[in-house]
Amino acid sequence: MAESLVMERRYEEAMGLFDQMEKEESESLLPSMGRLLILMARSFEKGDTSERLEKEIQAELEKNSRILKRMKAHADLTAWDHYIMGGSLGVKGLYELEHQRYVSAFVNGISALSHFSEAQTLDHGIHDIYFATGLYKYFRSVKTRYLWFLPLIRDQRMEGIEEIRVALEKGHYAVPACKIVLVALAEKEGQDHEGVQMGEVFLKEYPKCLLIRDPLAKIYRRRSQWYDAGKTYYGAYEGDPSIRWVLLEAGRDFMIGNELAKAEESFLAYLSSSPPDSGAAQAHLELSRVYHRMGDPSLSQQEREWAIKLDPGLKNSSIEN
Repeated sequence: MAESLVMERRYEEAMGLFDQMEKEESESLLPSMGRLLILMARSFEKGDTSERLEKEIQAELEKNSRILKRMKAHADLTAWDHYIMGGSLGVKGLYELEHQRYVSAFVNGISALSHFSEAQTLDHGIHDIYFATGLYKYFRSVKTRYLWFLPLIRDQRMEGIEEIRVALEKGHYAVPACKIVLVALAEKEGQDHEGVQMGEVFLKEYPKCLLIRDPLAKIYRRRSQWYDAGKTYYGAYEGDPSIRWVLLEAGRDFMIGNELAKAEESFLAYLSSSPPDSGAAQAHLELSRVYHRMGDPSLSQQEREWAIKLDPGLKNSSIEN
């Protein structure tokens, strides 16, 4: 249920499920791991609430560590226990990786793999484990150069991606996350054709998932499909000001593709969301460029003046860009 809610961006409802579970099972690690995953998903959206989210993540990490420490003292851990413990450590490793704390990320990753190995030994049917091992192999291959104490290892990026595909095909709990990650890694690896094929299919299944929309739009950009990129970003916005940035991205893509009416619509929608001055200044400057292309120098100048008033540093910016 929580996974479905997250893919629909109904984050508060998903958090509520785990809060209720915690009331019923106060010693369970699952509610804390679930909340961590939700908070991490929100942080990947690059929204306006990053500072508040960071505090929430830190508080949840501390709670998670306390429960994890108590669980490690148990001698009769089940496969499910090891799976949840490995998942918690994996989330911590991913958090450290995002903050470029590579040594800590590596240590948490190794600990997570140890628990996943135990889970697989006790129950060979937990195929979701391949999602975690695939992620580890991929990012270890990418980030090894930052870990000076590691011996040189072979490139396991494609092997990691293949394991994530196994989890997608045979897993249960990790399937939505597999879909997000496979599109994101296709974008990173320049596998544009495959990324578009997967992204378009998965986006029909989860139309509100920004974590699928973002890498798909980036692939469209690389293919110079500017209208498709703009449409993909624009479709993510449904009034949530924390992700209003997608309207700026959409407007810029529409403008590059010479879809000037759509670009104007996107920038005006951004301004109507009560953005901070820095963002509003950028939107006014982009509108100045749109109106310049439309052949309306008066309106173009008016928008440029608004941009400079909000951000004097834009004084030397050209409307020709």
